[in-house]
Amino acid sequence: MIKLTDSVEIFRFQVGKAAYIAWAAAPSVIVFLVVIAILRHQLDRQAAVFFSVCLSWYIVLGSMSVMQNATLTLDPSGVEKLALNIRLRRLDWRSVGRIRQFALYSRASGKTVIWTKVDPTNGPIWSCAIFSSITFPSRTDDFPRLIRMMNTYASQHKIEIKKKINGAWVQSATLSDQIHDLE
Repeated sequence: MIKLTDSVEIFRFQVGKAAYIAWAAAPSVIVFLVVIAILRHQLDRQAAVFFSVCLSWYIVLGSMSVMQNATLTLDPSGVEKLALNIRLRRLDWRSVGRIRQFALYSRASGKTVIWTKVDPTNGPIWSCAIFSSITFPSRTDDFPRLIRMMNTYASQHKIEIKKKINGAWVQSATLSDQIHDLE
């Protein structure tokens, strides 16, 4: 967590270096294979389709990883997500309709991770649900502080809070930073 001023807090998420190395190396491998196929005169339609599909999956999965692990900024006026210092999404507290919290098992880390989703009251018609809300995992250095701040802002702006407990959405007064509260 980095503190910019007294009112703006930035939370960075813990991401394994291996994920970024793999994400950066994947295009190099694909380009290398395409060059080898071209030099051997073996780049036919099937190979081109295969490489196109691989590159498409790389773009989709890489984009999802960047969006999920982007930097989260909280301040008295709202919440925003930044990736590579580019604003992905900003929601003013007065435009937040509800905050939902749920736990999901991560096969990658072998642990259950708490996910928090900040939904707008009325998202733009042209955007899909993935891009209209701000979702973030519990993988941050100071997750309890982040949740305390979210609870403070939710209380100040009378934002509805829901938790998914045993598969059902339950109304709650506060968000939780503990897994056992969501099971």
